[in-house]
Amino acid sequence: FEYYPMINGTWLDSSLGEFFNDLLQHVLLPYVRTAYNCKSCAVGDILIRRYLADERRTHQLHFDSHAFATVVLGLTPPDEYQGGLYVQPTPHVRSRRFVHLDPGDVFVHSFDLQHGVRVWQGARHSLVLWIKSSEKAVAEGTTPWYDEAAANGDPDAMFNVATQYLQGAAGEVDLQKALTWYEKAALMGHCDAQNHLSLLLRDGHVDQSLHWLRLAAKSGSATAQKGLAFAYANGAGFPAPHLSKAAKWMRRAAEQDDLEAAYVLSTMYQQGHGLPVDP
Repeated sequence: FEYYPMINGTWLDSSLGEFFNDLLQHVLLPYVRTAYNCKSCAVGDILIRRYLADERRTHQLHFDSHAFATVVLGLTPPDEYQGGLYVQPTPHVRSRRFVHLDPGDVFVHSFDLQHGVRVWQGARHSLVLWIKSSEKAVAEGTTPWYDEAAANGDPDAMFNVATQYLQGAAGEVDLQKALTWYEKAALMGHCDAQNHLSLLLRDGHVDQSLHWLRLAAKSGSATAQKGLAFAYANGAGFPAPHLSKAAKWMRRAAEQDDLEAAYVLSTMYQQGHGLPVDP
């Protein structure tokens, strides 16, 4: 469902490069450099992504953590599918807004915007450019814009710095640094950081883990709501399983379009686990 004509600043598909490079160099890059005051911005990767039935329908809410800016070029007429690209600036689905893109329309966003894709029907194709702040960042696979923003107290940047350390994106995995940055962001109310911190503390620090998981769930994170539901269902950190509370939190996650939560909630109705049987 993905095709990469460019990786790390190098065209792998020369024919597409010849066709697209003029638009890239004279329209798209100048716009991004001006809009984000980044004269040294350079393209890292380009991909063509599709969403088809029985292949891929969703891309969950996320940051493009490796890109300073992202450019999305619409390729499919919007009357050929339902749903599409959405932005969601807060944890709760009620802040979700879908972006209307006709073929040839361009949507540009910076690294600190959460977004995702949800396609209910039809097929959707788009061309995506991931842009870094310099050719050096492209060559080294680094994300220097996060370090500066995190040092200035940006919780989204702190979260993404932590994730870089957790995944070893620019070097070796460093769990202690990941924990440190997740905790800094979590203390500022960043629910994704709270959820990740909960996961990292789950083994050996159950009470702390549940503390952060509850905070994230109450802040509206569907992922945390689902995680808290599983904790209640399994009795993880509790004296015993509590299926009615598990159903309560699973329903909240399902109502936010979490597909796994919706499926689990349906089985809870079928089996009467914490809910009246309702097949």
